[in-house]
Amino acid sequence: MLPCEFTDDRGTPGEGVSEGDEEAVNEHQQWPALDHQHVKGTLQHLHRLSQIAGKYTLTDLFEPGWGSIVLDVTARGLRTPTLRQHGTTFEVHYRLHDGDVIIETESGSRTLQLRSRSVAEFFVEFGEACDALAMPSPGSPLACEIPDGVRLDLDTEHREWDPVAAKDIWAALNRACMTWSAPGDRWWSLR
Repeated sequence: MLPCEFTDDRGTPGEGVSEGDEEAVNEHQQWPALDHQHVKGTLQHLHRLSQIAGKYTLTDLFEPGWGSIVLDVTARGLRTPTLRQHGTTFEVHYRLHDGDVIIETESGSRTLQLRSRSVAEFFVEFGEACDALAMPSPGSPLACEIPDGVRLDLDTEHREWDPVAAKDIWAALNRACMTWSAPGDRWWSLR
């Protein structure tokens, strides 16, 4: 568990927290158990699969701070921001709770399964879904963001996908987001 000190909006530790809110504070401080050995394979697979959606920002005009795409943690998984390229508006949602990826455009959607397989197989299926939706395929298949990374379209290693580990990863990411957003909450802030 990471140490956090919660304060009310006056900055006084513990003051202003009603008795009923103490349970919420305690729940807010609890980090989910995350056994790295248990989630390692799925985490590595998810990292490589999420690189595919991240390629879309590399084709946009460069702005300071761009070069990777930030995925929002949603109630079901991870999602790109709404992207607009080549006359198409779209989003990619990695739904870790449902075990799928939904690619949505203004004209429709396609669903891909998150399962044990190679990244190259997923990359091909992702590209086929993009073609069916008349949207651009991801840019370069280079895995520049991963040290010694194999091109995504050539990564034929069979990779593990564990739905329970995927939910554990989501829980940890969601908890981290709760912590980072705490300063805007009603009565506590991190300091």
